[in-house]
Amino acid sequence: MEPLIFGRERSAFTMKSSPLQKGKKKKKNPQGNASKKEKTLFKTLLEIGQSHILQEFTETPLDTLRIESLENWVQQLELFFQPMGGLIGMQKKIGELLYSKEKNIPECTPFEPKFLKFEKEKWLKGIYLQQNLLEIVVLGGAAERLNFVDEWTGEPLPAFLYPFLGKPLLEWILLDIESKERLYFEYFQKTILTPILFMTSASKKNRDLLEQFLESKNYFNRPKESFHFTEQPLVPYVDRSGKWCLDSFKNVDKGPCGHGAIWSLLVHMETFQGLKKEKTHALIRQINNPLLCFFESLPLYTEAAIESKSDFSLLVTDCATGTKEGKIVQKKGGGFTNIEYVHVEQNELEGYANVNAIMVKLETIEQHVHKDPYPGLLLNFKNEEKARLEMSMQNLVDVIDGVLVCHLPRELALAAIKKGGKGIETAEEASLLLLEVLKKYSFQKVELSELTPYISRKYSLE
Repeated sequence: MEPLIFGRERSAFTMKSSPLQKGKKKKKNPQGNASKKEKTLFKTLLEIGQSHILQEFTETPLDTLRIESLENWVQQLELFFQPMGGLIGMQKKIGELLYSKEKNIPECTPFEPKFLKFEKEKWLKGIYLQQNLLEIVVLGGAAERLNFVDEWTGEPLPAFLYPFLGKPLLEWILLDIESKERLYFEYFQKTILTPILFMTSASKKNRDLLEQFLESKNYFNRPKESFHFTEQPLVPYVDRSGKWCLDSFKNVDKGPCGHGAIWSLLVHMETFQGLKKEKTHALIRQINNPLLCFFESLPLYTEAAIESKSDFSLLVTDCATGTKEGKIVQKKGGGFTNIEYVHVEQNELEGYANVNAIMVKLETIEQHVHKDPYPGLLLNFKNEEKARLEMSMQNLVDVIDGVLVCHLPRELALAAIKKGGKGIETAEEASLLLLEVLKKYSFQKVELSELTPYISRKYSLE
């Protein structure tokens, strides 16, 4: 596994601080006995108005480790946000978002997407084109609304382990990929292997638990080398004045910076540069929508997106009342954008619900990322007193011409699992919807306990 450009594995980014002067008193002037590297850190934090962080360090061995961790994290942010001016540029952007009085909603106009309907020839072409795909799964989000914890330890768990019909969400996605590969073999008498890339984060031990899960499943009988990893950085939570928040341990309170980080991470991965020589397109999707794993949906979308020759394609569906989801709209004058649910005005716009599935031509990613390395930046306070800088992968569409927007009926495209318990956007609602669709398509001979993406696709063709 290669070292990451923005992540904990990059040995060049692992810095060792000189220890602070030993003792038990809190340092009133933390720069007094600091190394040159530490002084640079202190100077930067002071310059961006976050000096309160420095007051929390004491002259103990434990705080020597704490300040080393702070240095490493700040260095990662400095590198990741370098195109906007590093840490200083990041904090400036936070200030702009906090105090901007201008609305970010552009003037929009109605549009008609490409409506996808089942045709066996196109479905088979989508299965055939699986040989060209790299599949990317973004699963490093905070998933705060799930309230998903280990029942024994009480520790928070990542969304990819959340149960859906007896299996973790991630398992359904891996079974979906396997389903398409098996169908490829049955129809074209050739074995293919789809490389899979995960974007993780340090939130909720996301990366460690992912590796443990894959190992426990024997990598789903796939070569370990076919799995690739990158890690989105954590960014500070800020209050409504832009001041960095501290957690209960007096460390900076951090959270993932959103799935829009995938673009900048990709273009700096050596592995990705190699995959571009093997595959032509990437299918990117989020972990919390298992419905896309079933039926003909993804092969039909693959065929439409690749055959269109577009650099970038988005999958949309009809909007549903009461849900919190992004909306894809067409800007007046041309081009598309994604409006997140945090904007109240989005309800008034004519558009379609964002399914969080994207098809992108690999050879064109770098030129688009150069135009906008951090698409869709926003602060989402969610009616709370803290927020973090987040970016959205769909908003790369803002700088791309000739985008294809494909539409599928909601029952075949979207049942997002964002909250625990009962009600809308829960696993319960998603499972009930799936059962309704199974009945509608006459799947009576399939036992729910035996349901797989492979079986649902086979039966839907018969």
